[in-house]
Parts: sequence; structure tokens; C-alpha cells
Amino acid sequence: SAVETALREAEEETGLPRSAAHPIGFLDRLDTVSDYRVLPVVALIKPPVFWKPDHNEVDEIFTVPASVVFDRSSYGSEPFKRNGQVYRVWTLDWEGRRIWGITAAILMNLVIRLEKARERQNTAVG
Repeated sequence: SAVETALREAEEETGLPRSAAHPIGFLDRLDTVSDYRVLPVVALIKPPVFWKPDHNEVDEIFTVPASVVFDRSSYGSEPFKRNGQVYRVWTLDWEGRRIWGITAAILMNLVIRLEKARERQNTAVG
């Protein structure tokens, strides 16, 4: 299943034990400029987790406050060139770190989904 695949990949790439992850849903499928198809799985993580990044796959593991991630104004975009084509990719800069590309696109997808859920809730209530 997609969830089992996501949990296996997370464990292999970051050291996240499957027992520490409680999957709660999916985001929208995204296709990357490098021709990968990604179906993000959202999970709640039970601490403590002792991260062990596979440096062939992951540069660094760090946390970003939800107040930053969920604030659309935290994001920008910039051109990214691959195989002679220029794409616009999302970026999120925080404390000297840059999140970009598919990772930033996944986070922006989460932001958009939360905004739509809020709009539906406000419409239903008002």
C-alpha cells in the first residue's frame, strides 16, 4: 500500500521508526520535474525520535514551527532550470535554511488544503 511504502521510505531515509508514525491521510499527488510521482502521506510522530539520515537521500533533518509552515506569506518561488526548461518552484526560507522543490510543494499543498478546509468551515458556520 501507499502508506506502507511511505513508512518504509521514511524509515530508510530518515531512521523514523514505523511504530512512531501514525498516518492520518494523504495530500495531492505531485509529479516532479525529475519525472517522479509522489503521493505524500501525512502522519503524526510520537517523540522522541532519534533521526538517522541516509546522507545519500537526505541533506539534513530539522524542524520548522507550524506557525511558519502554515503561513502562506512564508513562501516564495524562484526559477529552476532542468534539461533546458525553466520551472517555478516553491521556496521556504527559515533560520538560514532553504526548503524548496518537491518538499516545499508538498508543504504548500498542505497549506492550501488547510485554507480550503477553513473556508468550508466558515461557510458552513456563517
